Amino acid sequence: MPFSLLKMKASPSNTYVQILIQEKKYEKLLDYCKNHLYEIETLHPYPVKPYPAEVKRIFTAYIENEAEHSSNRSHYRQVCHKIRTFKTACGKPAAGLLIGKLKEEYIRRPAFIDELSKIK
Repeated sequence: MPFSLLKMKASPSNTYVQILIQEKKYEKLLDYCKNHLYEIETLHPYPVKPYPAEVKRIFTAYIENEAEHSSNRSHYRQVCHKIRTFKTACGKPAAGLLIGKLKEEYIRRPAFIDELSKIK
C-alpha cells in the first residue's frame, strides 16, 4: 500500500503512525496530531524532545477544546486528567499557565474551578 494511502487511513494504532514512529519522522507525526488533536495525548512522548513548543501548542489546543465541550464534573475530571498528562509532557510552568487561563475563562463553572484546583 502506498505511503499516501496509509496516511488517509490513519487511526491510533495504524501502520502509518507506527511507520512515523519507527522512522523518527516526528515532524510528520506532529502534522498528524494537528489533524487529530486527541492523538497528542498518546503520541506526545515521541516528538516532545525535538519539538517541545509545537507539542505544547497542540496539547493546549486539545485541552482547551475539551474544556469548551465539558459540561459536568465527570467531564471536568477528564479534562484535569489530560492536564496532568500535559504537565508531565510540557512541564509544571506550562500546566500552571494553562490552569490559570482555564480558571479565568470558566469562572462561572465552580465545579470546574474546584477540579482544576485539585491539580498539584
